[in-house]
Amino acid sequence: MKEDAALIIISGVSGVGKSEVMKRLLTYPELNSQRLITTTTRLPRVGEINGQDYYFVSRKEFIEGIINNQFLEYVEYNDNYYGTSLNSLKKSLLRKNVLLIVDVRGFQKIKEKREVEIKKRLAIAERETPFAKEYDYIITVNDNLEEVAAEIKKKVLDLI
Repeated sequence: MKEDAALIIISGVSGVGKSEVMKRLLTYPELNSQRLITTTTRLPRVGEINGQDYYFVSRKEFIEGIINNQFLEYVEYNDNYYGTSLNSLKKSLLRKNVLLIVDVRGFQKIKEKREVEIKKRLAIAERETPFAKEYDYIITVNDNLEEVAAEIKKKVLDLI
């Protein structure tokens, strides 16, 4: 993933102008951004191109993706599925900042997933923390990774 790539989520209720805002944001070269193409089970409208407007897939393919946890988020709307492929997101973040349009339900799913992931990481950290007393050195990681690297370098040089 591009080290400084960002996922920018544009969310709102249907008809509020999310797509128009996205179009304008894409005209700013300094944002170095691209629109993330999402996946849907609905049929293409006149003029829509697979891989450019959406990735159009069958309902069966989409459900297989759900079962295999291949979506960051997905919703069912008007008897069709819409979702954000994790694979597509990862590939896009390798190149540029990513602009993603989701409806309110999609945003809620992303937020819930993020909160669940944070809770899982905290639970793991809580289980692993007692083992810290067995380490020879403990270095607290802060926001300045350069300082952390320098401190580790100093410890290593002291050992060799």
